[in-house]
Amino acid sequence: MVRDRFLFLRQIAILSDCLMLCVAFLLVSWLRTHFLSALFVQNLIQGPVLDWIVDTLYDGNFTVPPESEIYFDVHINLMILSVGLWLLCLKYQGAYDMGRFTSLSTESFTVLKAALYATSILFAIGFIFRFGFFPRTIVVGFPLVSILFLKLEKALLWYVVKLLHQKGYGRKKLLIVGTGQKAEEVIEAAKQHQEMGFDVVGVVGEDRAMVGSYINRVKILGAFKDILEVLHKNEIDEVVFAVPVGQLENIKGALTLCEQEGVHTHIISDFFRTMTAKIRAETLYGLPTLSFSTVPNKEWQFFVKRIFDVLVASILLVLLTPVLLVIAVGIKLTSDGPILYHWRVVGLNKKNFVSYKFRTMVTNADALKMQLMELNEMEGPAFKMREDPRITGIGKWLRKFSLDELPQLFSVLKGDMSLVGPRPPLVTEIDKFDSWQRRKLSVKPGMTCLWQVRGRNQISDFDDWVRLDLEYIDEWSFWLDIKILLKTALVVVRGDGC
Repeated sequence: MVRDRFLFLRQIAILSDCLMLCVAFLLVSWLRTHFLSALFVQNLIQGPVLDWIVDTLYDGNFTVPPESEIYFDVHINLMILSVGLWLLCLKYQGAYDMGRFTSLSTESFTVLKAALYATSILFAIGFIFRFGFFPRTIVVGFPLVSILFLKLEKALLWYVVKLLHQKGYGRKKLLIVGTGQKAEEVIEAAKQHQEMGFDVVGVVGEDRAMVGSYINRVKILGAFKDILEVLHKNEIDEVVFAVPVGQLENIKGALTLCEQEGVHTHIISDFFRTMTAKIRAETLYGLPTLSFSTVPNKEWQFFVKRIFDVLVASILLVLLTPVLLVIAVGIKLTSDGPILYHWRVVGLNKKNFVSYKFRTMVTNADALKMQLMELNEMEGPAFKMREDPRITGIGKWLRKFSLDELPQLFSVLKGDMSLVGPRPPLVTEIDKFDSWQRRKLSVKPGMTCLWQVRGRNQISDFDDWVRLDLEYIDEWSFWLDIKILLKTALVVVRGDGC
């Protein structure tokens, strides 16, 4: 019901945005070619200052063609790249998420953020790869025109849809089956989200004595057994069954009648109210199935995340090679033992793997840990001690700036870890986890996460640590990863590590 309507609106929004972006690009490209026509340049542009303006606008390669030979210079490759980046940035800013077609101010802010990110990425691509089809006038002018066009487009769509709904076009009439709290919630939601185009025309309840009374200002038209009469006497597009689990058996006959009448039906049950998992309907081996997942079902975004991990980890390892060598030499010269610490941890779906850190403790640190357990400052299975006597002199400095974590970039390349994700627990800690804490193992572990950027030195309860990990899982998006990485960079620069 709502999802089908939303998907239709989203497709219109994406197509409209794509059209506006293409028109904006073509307009800027046309202006670039024709704004300084031969006659305009020859008659109006004089002197070194204006010559410099022309050279700057046209990348120093401007030549004035005869007026008859002025052409429409369209950079197809740049248009495809620019429009694609804009659509991706709009998507990651939630422009096409359910519930986003509700406020013009929100839509305008989303457009501005997408413009900032898309333009920054485009400049970065041009700088890194040195492509030869990046005219500065287009790269700068396209965002300005696109912002204007997209704002006008969304304002126009908003008022057109509002006008159509006011005139009754495209609206669907709903019949609610049920008189409890869930039915009231459905009625209230339909009233609050008028932009979705649904009107509740009446309610059918279990008790015939309630017929004629009202629920949330909506009239009760009949009882469960009267549903066929209600369908015949009223214009009904769809029926929503909003009843407790215990009443599902009582509405089987009503469901069958709706099917016979060819009316779309939906069931909303309080059975799923307390469940954290996300629910979706699927077909498994030809059988209708409800699937429950506690992790985001965003395969495309996870693919982008993996590509991003590999690219960033590779670049960092190349750029930081001198730093890695200096740290390795410093560890070797200042303490006995290996340079790297072999870190046996638990990853995605309880898979054990070995990761690496620069060694920051004495070689027998694991054996000494048992003697220090009484001084553990962290509630729960994890061990944390601010003034840990096992830490070496250089190790304390490495931990302060989180430089001991850098070898984990190899685990990111290997695929055992991600740049951002819940910190992996030690193999020796996992048996001490409570059941709800194990959900942090449902995604790939990372080098940094919310715990690192929300004052990890102030968190002394493992439960709070895990809650931050679960918050990351439940609210995950590619943009959230970017924000965490930027905040992590600030933490590292400030030396807020432990």
